[in-house]
Amino acid sequence: MNKLDSSVILKLLREERSKQLDALREEFAPQGLAENVNVNMNVGGVTKKVITPGLKLRSKAGGKLYTVKAVSPTSAVLLDPTGLEVAVTDQQLEGGFDLD
Repeated sequence: MNKLDSSVILKLLREERSKQLDALREEFAPQGLAENVNVNMNVGGVTKKVITPGLKLRSKAGGKLYTVKAVSPTSAVLLDPTGLEVAVTDQQLEGGFDLD
């Protein structure tokens, strides 16, 4: 049996809060809008995925789910499931993560 400590409790609270926010977004978003969101953009003739705060990314290496906190032209700050911030470069984003 797993020990119930503060990290487990925080993880559960974050997951529940995320579920609540997702439900609110669905309730208040115009019908059909979420299905038609385009995450691709043409940059210099090359189609790339647009990374924005709030987007969920899954690590290819471990399958861990991250949330984008902030984005700059050459890097991003991700939040891991425990709330720790992880800074990654644009190359790491393109090669090491998939949209969830």
